[in-house]
Amino acid sequence: MRFIKFAFAALALSAITTASAAAAGVSHTVTLSNDIVDTIAVTGDVSISITALNTAVPNSTAKLSYSTHNDTTAGTTNVTTRKVTVASSAALPDGVTGTVSFTPATGNGTTAGAVNVGVTTAANLVTAIPRFITQADAALNYSFTASKGFDGKVITVTYVLADE
Repeated sequence: MRFIKFAFAALALSAITTASAAAAGVSHTVTLSNDIVDTIAVTGDVSISITALNTAVPNSTAKLSYSTHNDTTAGTTNVTTRKVTVASSAALPDGVTGTVSFTPATGNGTTAGAVNVGVTTAANLVTAIPRFITQADAALNYSFTASKGFDGKVITVTYVLADE
């Protein structure tokens, strides 16, 4: 009987100790850091065949995609919107005009409409791009025309995702 009393006493002490330990609790701080970098990509090629005055046949598989992942870019904090700009490495040949346009998915920015290609100063292609979105590949729509003959030319068109 003495053993049973001792066992009950030990069991009761164990229950009190366990209850006390559970009630004490401890905590720590978890800090989440968003170091994901915004991205932009252009895939595919573009070739334009101008077959007659004012008649161009674009052969384009070019697509644009971008994503915004953070509210800090290039040392600037609390960035709420971005834009995509477009600029060319050189002017188009005399008599040739060209544009590019892009239509983002709903909620992924506002199209600026047709933007001149062959302009070396950056122009807005898409504005009001919000934070934390992903724009899937979508077509870059090129349009060209020529009012006279010209020597062929290769230009580089650069797209940049920048703070607005």
